[in-house]
Parts: sequence; C-alpha cells; structure tokens
Amino acid sequence: MAWNPIDLLYLPLSVIIPHLHPDSMNPSTPFLRLTLTTVIMYLLAACQSSILKQEQEAEECAIRFAQSFYQFELDEALNYCTEDSRPWVVWLASNISQTDIDSIRQLQEAPTVKLLQLAADTAEDNARAYLRIQHFYSLDSLGKPGQTIEQADICLQLHFESNEWKVRMVGPPQSGK
Repeated sequence: MAWNPIDLLYLPLSVIIPHLHPDSMNPSTPFLRLTLTTVIMYLLAACQSSILKQEQEAEECAIRFAQSFYQFELDEALNYCTEDSRPWVVWLASNISQTDIDSIRQLQEAPTVKLLQLAADTAEDNARAYLRIQHFYSLDSLGKPGQTIEQADICLQLHFESNEWKVRMVGPPQSGK
C-alpha cells in the first residue's frame, strides 16, 4: 500500500488523539481538517515569532553598537562586538589624540544612528545591518586630524553566538561598505 503525503500528515494525529474512531481519521473529516489546520497554523506562528524576535535583537545590537562607537563610548561598544573584534575598538581608542578629544567635545550635535535595512540569515547565525550615521567625528587617517562627517552609510556584520547577536569587525567601520 502506497502512502500519500497527506496521509502522512494525519498519521501523527492518530497517535496524539488515540480515542478517535478510525473513520474519523479520514482526511475528508471536518474535525480532522480543522484540528490539523489549527496545529499547522500554531507551528507556523511560533516559528515566525522566533525569527522576528531574532531579527529585532540583531537590529538592537547593531544600533547600540553604532551609537556607542560613534559617540566614542568605546567601553560600551565592546559589549556589542565579538571577542575577535575587540582589537579594532581598542586600536581606535589608542589612536585618539587630545586634538580629536577637543574636536569631539565641540560637536554641535550628537551622532545619530538610523537602521536602513537588516539582512538576516538566521539559519546561518549571520546578519548584515545597513545603517546611516549622521553628524559624527571620523578618525579615518593615522597622524592626520579627524573630521566631522554629516552623513555616511555603513554596513555592520553581525554573528549570533552564546545566545546573543554581536558585531563582527574585520576592520574599522567604513562608509559605503
């Protein structure tokens, strides 16, 4: 006897609801259709909810990292990046001069961060956050004074590890990448 794929969906119900009469396990029975539809809808909703929660957590991580990083709260930024990314934040901190500190203090507006898009691959535990940073001080060249940038778009790589999203850096964040 060949099994039809629909029959395979109904088979587990005979185990879950053993007191049903065998005739009630007929796929055309309204009760069985309603029960199966309800179970499938519940499972789909639960999966979708989990995916949305993971994406929201990735967005929050990217935004909090960028806010901390571009406001030069680098100790705070370290909380949002992977262990192998920490040297890049430490490198930036070690290259801030007194002139840079004075320039940062004189900024008229605090940097702002806006999430443009999140491209998440939750199956692979990776995501990319595309952000727009406005009114920030950029240290883009060693030995040269930094400069105020009105707006730049950046992409941050994120990785899900130890039950939380973290920014994974392979270098300092750069505009247009």
